[in-house]
Amino acid sequence: METIAAARAQLPGARVHVAGVVTAEAGLLGADGLLAVEDSSGGIFLRVLTTTEGLTVGRSVEVDGVLAAPYGQLEVRDLVTFTVGDEGADPTAARAELSDIGETTEGSLVSIRGTVDSVTTDGGRLTVTIGDGTSSVRALADPPTGLSKSDVAKGDVVLVTGIVSQRATATGRLDGYRLWLRRAKTCWYGPRYLPMPRILDPRLSQHRRRPPPSTGTWLRPSGLAAPPSTWKRP
Repeated sequence: METIAAARAQLPGARVHVAGVVTAEAGLLGADGLLAVEDSSGGIFLRVLTTTEGLTVGRSVEVDGVLAAPYGQLEVRDLVTFTVGDEGADPTAARAELSDIGETTEGSLVSIRGTVDSVTTDGGRLTVTIGDGTSSVRALADPPTGLSKSDVAKGDVVLVTGIVSQRATATGRLDGYRLWLRRAKTCWYGPRYLPMPRILDPRLSQHRRRPPPSTGTWLRPSGLAAPPSTWKRP
């Protein structure tokens, strides 16, 4: 067995044997049967053609299959063995700058922060473009996340958690990286210059405004992964 980072270093068509923890369930990554898993070295996608029932976030898995790279995105397909292990805690997202979203973070669970440049929908899929004045990243959310266009607006400062994926514009190009948002793991922080940030969790029926804490750190809804202590209010 090898680390996920070692598997990612191989060429498409190679047979790989990796183990990791599920970081995103099927139905949230733009295609049926597509999961994301990661270990301490990195993340990768799994294409599962059988049932994905029980493959929830935090579940450990071990797979032996063939490496593929549709549109540049590395996936393990044609699984020879697929072992499902114990269920554990929800993995912690790594802090990433918008400029970090690329090949080195592909397949990984990350959190990013920035200002919303645009919000669009297409066939029920929400696309939020997040920028920081230098870089921009598209964050995508399919209907199972429970998020919609009414949940966020241009100019909002947002903190989002999701899986880095890729749909390159051509073979061999290192472009087309984006972030797939996960169910109940998205935090929207409201208009940039309001003193009280807006917080929306897909499990809540309405926005809630809360006064900022005296420490100046970002608020979070109960049950969501806490932002790193270094993230300060603008």
